[in-house]
Amino acid sequence: MLTKDKAKRFATFLFLSICAFALAFFLGSCEDEQIESPDFPYVQGFSVNYIDVGNGDCIFIRFPDGKNLMIDCGARSDKNYKEITRFLDGYSIKSIDWLVLTHPDVDHVGNAEKIIKSYDVKNAFIPDVYAIEEYPTFFKTVNALNEKGVQTKISQMYTQIATQDYFLAFLSPSSRGAGGYYGEFNALVQPSDSAVNDLSPIIYLEYKSVRFLFTGDAGYKQEEILLENVNAGLIKAIHGDRVDLYDVDFLKVAHHGADDCTSEEFLQVVKPKYAVISVGAQNNYGHPSYVTLNRILECSQDVTILRTDVSGSITVGVDLDGDVSIIKQSD
Repeated sequence: MLTKDKAKRFATFLFLSICAFALAFFLGSCEDEQIESPDFPYVQGFSVNYIDVGNGDCIFIRFPDGKNLMIDCGARSDKNYKEITRFLDGYSIKSIDWLVLTHPDVDHVGNAEKIIKSYDVKNAFIPDVYAIEEYPTFFKTVNALNEKGVQTKISQMYTQIATQDYFLAFLSPSSRGAGGYYGEFNALVQPSDSAVNDLSPIIYLEYKSVRFLFTGDAGYKQEEILLENVNAGLIKAIHGDRVDLYDVDFLKVAHHGADDCTSEEFLQVVKPKYAVISVGAQNNYGHPSYVTLNRILECSQDVTILRTDVSGSITVGVDLDGDVSIIKQSD
């Protein structure tokens, strides 16, 4: 039999235990609510995250086998870097399996040096630029890759990352030889902005029959070359039947919706269900162009345009059944 003193101590212990359990349950519930809230659009399994970095690009892709890939890192700023790391930390990312830097423009590689120094980047794909010192931010980024010993390769149309679950292929630029785009670019004394943009690889990704196309800032020229290579059977010869550009599900609209890309001929082939534009609110460039927006809308009556300046960061999740969910940070 318990004495009155022991009974009192036991009652106190029981009460504190119940309080501790309730507090733990409450905190766990809050944590779940936090992850599911619009401020933290993290999904399990496969996801493509179009991160809001203003008038720049940063796309983070998580694969179901735990690997990941990042395309570009946005313009350098504390705000942009914080938004990028919010996603990486939210997904508990310590390393980046593949980092793709599409071209040397600062709105695409601005935070890359900091990312490389802060995370364990295992592999990187970069454009073949001879006069690299002409692009200071890109130059520092490449130096950071070399200093960290990152395995670095040149982006070109023969590259693919393939598993039983997902397939990713670089569809451009063409070969590094004299007849390829890199040879043409590096022969220029003073490359134009459009020539620099056309260094951007066009990348195809498919998971559970859901197809994505990523374009960097690639303009009319790369779109035209890609369509020529498709019609000539070159893309099929390289990547087999695993690339299907007709009626894709998600198109990352090139160059923030500028009017020097996303041609009518290109849209007639890809006819996206969703067109995602990574763009800064009230930017000084007039992005996205009304001309480009109209072309996208005319290509299909069912197309939905998603914009980071309107919705903030946008996450596309695909579950094991191939069902798609779209989570927007805000509206």
